[in-house]
Amino acid sequence: MRIFVSKEAVFSDYIDLLDDQFHHLSRVLRIKLGNKLDVVVDQHILMVIDFIKFQDKRLYYKLIQRDEVCLSRPQITLFQALPKQDKFMSIIDGVTQCGVAEIYPILTDRSVVKFTDVKKKERVLRWQKQVEQSAMQSKQIQIPIIHSILNFSDFLDQVDFSSYDLCVVAWEDELQVTVKPYLADTLIKKIGVFIGPEGGISSNDIVDLQSKGFKIMSIGSTILRVDIAAIVAISQILFFYL
Repeated sequence: MRIFVSKEAVFSDYIDLLDDQFHHLSRVLRIKLGNKLDVVVDQHILMVIDFIKFQDKRLYYKLIQRDEVCLSRPQITLFQALPKQDKFMSIIDGVTQCGVAEIYPILTDRSVVKFTDVKKKERVLRWQKQVEQSAMQSKQIQIPIIHSILNFSDFLDQVDFSSYDLCVVAWEDELQVTVKPYLADTLIKKIGVFIGPEGGISSNDIVDLQSKGFKIMSIGSTILRVDIAAIVAISQILFFYL
């Protein structure tokens, strides 16, 4: 069991819980005296505690272990062109389990889905709840940030790509160059990965991405479904750092 809290919520013998955290621990998981719980504080400190009791919405505990946690691999951001139906939920669940730090939902010229401004906000809130659950389930040290939905042109204009050491785009027309040669630089600390929608990325979008410094890569000789392409691409990067 794992929860994520801010340092302001942690005291020497109790933790102030949010409403949904209290409900999940007390009503869903029904934790009992002596149950162990992982508590991630500000996404860089891991506390292992013994549960003692609830009082109001405070969780009283006994500290077993406290460690600072540092990632031994680059921080990964997913730039995902939005697919149709509800496939994005499956995508963000999978990449959260892979340990991504941020996710940008992008509307490209081949994206089928359309959202009103109200729907955009509702979806982002729903997606953020999903990644929180996925991060707890997979015992990640961080909850990915879900950014607002951006049109492709706004994405190119608003994101600071200079903050990334490497940006790559998976393209089905590239059959030879994988991500491996791009990872030879041991100073890489932050990577951005762009995955297109159903139907692939248009050549115009590829040109625009290259103008922002993206490098083209292959993630295999077969055409992958959009709901697994990001997981495959990110897994290939993670394998390099095992």
